Amino acid sequence: MVPILPHCYSFKTMTTVTCAIIEKDGKILIARRASDQNLAGKWEFPGGKVEDGESPEECLKRELEEEFGIQVEVGGIHHIKRNN
Repeated sequence: MVPILPHCYSFKTMTTVTCAIIEKDGKILIARRASDQNLAGKWEFPGGKVEDGESPEECLKRELEEEFGIQVEVGGIHHIKRNN
């Protein structure tokens, strides 16, 4: 299992999303958005939207399993609220 440090963001629409900053051996994992997604080809930290009844930690575990087929142990969490 890779330890990760998740970040949690809440936006005006009250959609809560998470992203993970995964570092190993001085390298940071980022992912390129698929060609059929909004902002196709752009780079992002792995993560996604928190589903109903799901904690940010559970969201990250699920998203990383779905997107990369990896199991992780979620480390500390940082909450950042952004208002535009």
